[in-house]
Amino acid sequence: TLQIDAGTRIHFHENSGLIFANGSHLEANGALSEDQEVLENEIILEGDRLEPEYTEVPGQWGTIWFTPGSTASMNYVTIKNNNIGILADGNTGDANPDFYIKNTQIYNTSSMGLYALTASILGENLVIGNSGISNLWLRLGGNYEFTHSTFANYWSQSFRNTPAVRLDNFLETDSELFTSALEQATFTNCIIYGNQSQEISLEALATTDFNFSFSHSLIKFDDPFDEFADDANYDFNNENIYLNMLFSENPDFRNSAINDYRIGDNSAAKNLGDPSTALKVPLDILGKSRLNQADSGAYQTTLFED
Repeated sequence: TLQIDAGTRIHFHENSGLIFANGSHLEANGALSEDQEVLENEIILEGDRLEPEYTEVPGQWGTIWFTPGSTASMNYVTIKNNNIGILADGNTGDANPDFYIKNTQIYNTSSMGLYALTASILGENLVIGNSGISNLWLRLGGNYEFTHSTFANYWSQSFRNTPAVRLDNFLETDSELFTSALEQATFTNCIIYGNQSQEISLEALATTDFNFSFSHSLIKFDDPFDEFADDANYDFNNENIYLNMLFSENPDFRNSAINDYRIGDNSAAKNLGDPSTALKVPLDILGKSRLNQADSGAYQTTLFED
């Protein structure tokens, strides 16, 4: 077990990272900070170039790689400026999630923020912003539950034609096709948004289970030419997989260019959340109560002065 205490800063050199082998465990015990500029209680993992001009530069170091059989519990962790924020590769087969990721932020990854292959993840108050490929790629099936999470991709470092969130149940190489059931992928009280027309992708082989659902969430998805009209996975009128949804309405992010995904009072996500789900995650990522108003995403609405 690697135990990381609140307030820890870990700096990685180019191409370095952490690899967790079979049977190992990460316990990252950060805590809510009073000063959101300093983040004194947050655990921060970033590159070792400390000059101000490197503060937000993607791709400075490798990844945190959880190999099959490893597990993690992460709370109040910030991961920034690497190639892949977290690579979760396989699971233990246990009934409980292998990865608990709560109150965690992943920013400025040159490829993927969270890349999971046949993994088992519970995410709450998770924020992933600005990735060169996708914020979240749930590949080759698995079991996932995301609640009050924000996936926002406004990547501007290069051309991006991939969605913020991708789900599939297969992996094809040059010589072989691998399949694995997507047992569950639920998104409740979430925001999935960005600067592309369609910020979700759902690709499935019919021969393998592909179980997903979105509820009380705001998603960016425009289909002006009805390219997805005949695909049942994009039947937004099917309440078995899309319940109480809003599409392509303004999330009113504070400043997506600097990964500030707090939402303003004019956000479409205001009051969109399911109150019963909010009871299970009663505080947002900044410690603000959801009990009187359930907004979707990781943040409750804020009245900004400017």
